Amino acid sequence: MDGATNMKSDESAPSEPARSKSDREGTTATFGAGQRGNVAYEQRRPAEIVYDQYWNHVRHVEEEMWAYTRIWALIITAVFTVLGSSIPLEAKLGAAFFGVVMSILGFFIVYLLRVPFLDFFLTTELIAKHDFELSASRRRTDDITDFRIDKGVDIPDVLVIVYATVTGVLIASGGVLVDQTLLGLGAGTVATVSLLIVYRRHIVPKYKETVSDLLKSFDEA
Repeated sequence: MDGATNMKSDESAPSEPARSKSDREGTTATFGAGQRGNVAYEQRRPAEIVYDQYWNHVRHVEEEMWAYTRIWALIITAVFTVLGSSIPLEAKLGAAFFGVVMSILGFFIVYLLRVPFLDFFLTTELIAKHDFELSASRRRTDDITDFRIDKGVDIPDVLVIVYATVTGVLIASGGVLVDQTLLGLGAGTVATVSLLIVYRRHIVPKYKETVSDLLKSFDEA
């Protein structure tokens, strides 16, 4: 009789696969409500965190221009200090040449960092809008208006003028050091004017074209 009872018990008990499936379904039913209740948090909080990290990177790119400018200002101050000292002529000419190189490099860094900044900024906004579905209050959409307005002379333009002017001054200083004042002044003036012409006729139109294309792609996305 015990055998019959055991057989009946075995027949009424669900098989192991069936029990496992039942357990899984029960677990899903138990935690399903909690998962549905937390779905908004799980979808938005990581999105906001990732978005903020992207935004911090945008600000980092923007800060790079100012970081270089600060370093450049310290170097140029040291260069002019050397030029006014009594050290050998060769050292003065070397310092002036180094200052010219740093100024020309800064001249082009202004442009090279402006375009990636805008590109990454707009990409961040698209990620926030489409992938993470962040609300407008969490985005910096108002900042995009600044790129649509032609301000005439902007802060980066002022930096370009400063870099170009210092380049010319350093070249002129080199001419003075070798007793070729007129030649130095002429060469410095030509260098400054040439840099500004290149910026105005080639770099600025290219920048505006790139900005227009990026904003167009952003509006159509």
